[in-house]
Amino acid sequence: MAKADGSDVMNKLVEKKERPKTLAGWINSMKPEIERALPKHIDADRIARIAITAIRTNKDLQSCEPMSFVAALMQASQLQTRIYNPANP
Repeated sequence: MAKADGSDVMNKLVEKKERPKTLAGWINSMKPEIERALPKHIDADRIARIAITAIRTNKDLQSCEPMSFVAALMQASQLQTRIYNPANP
């Protein structure tokens, strides 16, 4: 059974010795899974860029646990919800 935080999927995709050190690294390593969660007309690279921009402009996001952030990003991708509003960072 899959874990709610998505850690089982992330552990399978990213070897422990190769785990990214930054949130941006986690996002980039999860792009194939993000792409699978998105509808065909939305690009995973664009979602990754938007998420990385959100992290860089919001210090609170920088303190998130990587697995928690990526799990939320995956869920937002599946639900096709806006993940970042530059007018209200």
